[in-house]
Amino acid sequence: MFELRTERLTFRPGVASDVEAIHAIVSNWEVVKNLGSWPYPADLAYTINRIVGRLDIDKGIAGTVRAGDEIIGGMGIVEGDLGYAFGPSAWGKGYATEISRRLVSYVMHCYDWPQLTAEAYADNPASARVLEKIGFEEIGIALVPCAARGGEVDARKFVLTRERWDALRNTSR
Repeated sequence: MFELRTERLTFRPGVASDVEAIHAIVSNWEVVKNLGSWPYPADLAYTINRIVGRLDIDKGIAGTVRAGDEIIGGMGIVEGDLGYAFGPSAWGKGYATEISRRLVSYVMHCYDWPQLTAEAYADNPASARVLEKIGFEEIGIALVPCAARGGEVDARKFVLTRERWDALRNTSR
């Protein structure tokens, strides 16, 4: 099975045995209020489809994140858009930054997208900090959907161009 590893974490495509752990994470209001398409209360059928549904590899990659044997979240880059969700047990430990950096590197090597995009709700500064740490630059504010909140929410929009990513890699060597 395909995996990406960092010193502390493992990313791999979701499988049926991951559904229970991810469903528990997206059943937490503090998590799901910061996600675009996940409903609240959580819907098991939706979770199953997102975790074990087949994603066309040409569109991107998505999966679960583990710290040791514990599933701590999920993430993906689909059609150039980065998204992630981590359970509260993973907050404040640098996990999102660590595995996002690894996934971005993988995607930049495997896809010819000129840029990656991401959003962080304006009331979620921790997510914006993750994006900034891995090289994304803020490009503006927009209203974006949030299924859990039942409408549109102010979000900070971010972009990471291939040129910026290349420059950041070359300066960190």
